[in-house]
Amino acid sequence: VDAVMTRNPTTISEDASIESALSLMRSGRFRRLPVVDHEHKAVGLLSLDDVLSLFAEEFTQIGRLLECETPRGVAAATA
Repeated sequence: VDAVMTRNPTTISEDASIESALSLMRSGRFRRLPVVDHEHKAVGLLSLDDVLSLFAEEFTQIGRLLECETPRGVAAATA
């Protein structure tokens, strides 16, 4: 492991926002970001795939909400 691991990797605090994590990932061109606690001990790993999956789920739910609020969606809900 020592031969292939990144020395002193960029990490993010477990209390950091998703926006901060994405900013670090974008600026460093990382697909994965180690998450550390207040003692700088590893507690997880955030991957770009995790973030994209979360956003896809959020956008799907927003789309459903918008469908319900359109005149056609409101009419269907009251029928």
